[in-house]
Order: sequence, then C-alpha cells, then structure tokens
Amino acid sequence: AYSSQHGFRLSILREYLSDLYTRGRAYAVVQSFVAKHQQGVVIMLQKGLLGGSIVVAAAATFAPDMFGYYALVLVVLGLAMGFTNPIEDVATRVAMYVLAVYLPTIADNLDVIPTVGEYANGFLSQFALVIAGVAIAQVCLVLYNGLMAAGDD
Repeated sequence: AYSSQHGFRLSILREYLSDLYTRGRAYAVVQSFVAKHQQGVVIMLQKGLLGGSIVVAAAATFAPDMFGYYALVLVVLGLAMGFTNPIEDVATRVAMYVLAVYLPTIADNLDVIPTVGEYANGFLSQFALVIAGVAIAQVCLVLYNGLMAAGDD
C-alpha cells in the first residue's frame, strides 16, 4: 500500500514539475518576446501619439467649437510623448522650451497669407500646446533624474 501511494505522489509531483517547467518556458518566451519587441512598441506608441496630436491639432483648427477641451488633450498628448521619449541632449531640450514659447508668436505672422494663413497659424498655435507638454515632461524628467542622482553621492 505504501509503494502505491508513493508512486501516486511521485506522479503528481512529476506532473506538477512538468507543468511548472512548461509555464516557466512560456514565461521565458513571453519575456524574450517583450524584450525583443519593446523598442518597436515604444516607437509605435510615439508614432501614434504624434499622429493623434496632429489629428487633434487639425480638429482644433478647423472645428474649434466642436469640443471644448482641445487644449487639455493636446497638452496630455505632449506629456505622454515627453515621458515616452526622454530627450538626453541639452540643446534639443532648450530648443523645445524656446519653440514652446515662441511658436505661437511666429505663427501669428502667417495670418498675412490669404486663405490658408489663418489655418496655418491656428494649427501651429495648437501644436505648440503639444510641444509645451513635451517640454513640461522633459523638465519633470530632468528634475527627477537630478533628485535620484543626488542620493547616489
């Protein structure tokens, strides 16, 4: 009776270990897939955010009364873009800050172009909100990285 119970327990243990091994392999495969394709997913996310920002900026330009929160959506899209794509180069970050501030002023000069100038001005002014969101995200990331590095001394 003892040997039959012992054999039964061993078969259950074998099944359990086999199942655990299979799950572990499946987890390893999934982990490998995520590691391999993570960069591609981030790039696709960035493209989607940029495309969405362009669509929302165009909608805000051509149908401003259709939705009251275009500015909020554009800034949130910019924040998402900034956090998913940290800018390491200081000159590029400074260019983002300057562009966020001066793009609407520069775009105001497009009003002198007949017919399309008004729409070009509106689009660039709306897109400046996305750039402002990216700039805010970059400031937050620089502050966070600075605070985290301060503890390492």
